Amino acid sequence: MKKETRNLLIAIAVFIVVIALAAVLYNKLVSRAPAVVDYAPTLRDLQSSAMAPGQPEEEADDGDDTIFMPNIPLYRLDGSETDFYEVAAGKPVVINYFASWCPPCQAEMPHFVQAYNELKDDVTFIFLDALDGQRETLTTVKKFIGDYKMDEDSVYYDEGIFAYVFDTNSLPTTIFFYGDGAIAGGQLGMVSEELLHLYLGEIVSEALRKSQ
Repeated sequence: MKKETRNLLIAIAVFIVVIALAAVLYNKLVSRAPAVVDYAPTLRDLQSSAMAPGQPEEEADDGDDTIFMPNIPLYRLDGSETDFYEVAAGKPVVINYFASWCPPCQAEMPHFVQAYNELKDDVTFIFLDALDGQRETLTTVKKFIGDYKMDEDSVYYDEGIFAYVFDTNSLPTTIFFYGDGAIAGGQLGMVSEELLHLYLGEIVSEALRKSQ
């Protein structure tokens, strides 16, 4: 076999091996990457005209496709009960559905905590823990709160109603609301810092526009 032919075959073999290794590495990286899906939240088993508490009837019957958050119960970590609109207190709202054992939840939480500290006077943050008493317990969530320097008063849990209503099992799931409880949008999977601030700017600006 001529030297040139042998070198060509070796080069082709090396190229094939490199391509194969690159494909394997790419597949591993994709499998480990958190899923991020732009999410248009819809309410399961609820009509889009469902009114928020205190919403004037004429606004709810304007024929648009606005979807308002139902007034689901929420539970503080001490077990006491409240509800969405009591916690919202008339401000724009962010619900971040999370669990302490969830890697994407861990990755995004520092951005949410920073945003909470900066905007808590203007935006209500509801950190809704997927508490199941087994994989996620009061002990694990309280440790998570301490590790990430969260305000415990901003952390709640429900009894599966949120996941049912929004038909999601994704952790994390984040949904953004305007000040009147109308849904602005949402995200399945980890929310980047940039996207978080884009959504926050939207719901705060809308609240300011409606107040003028």
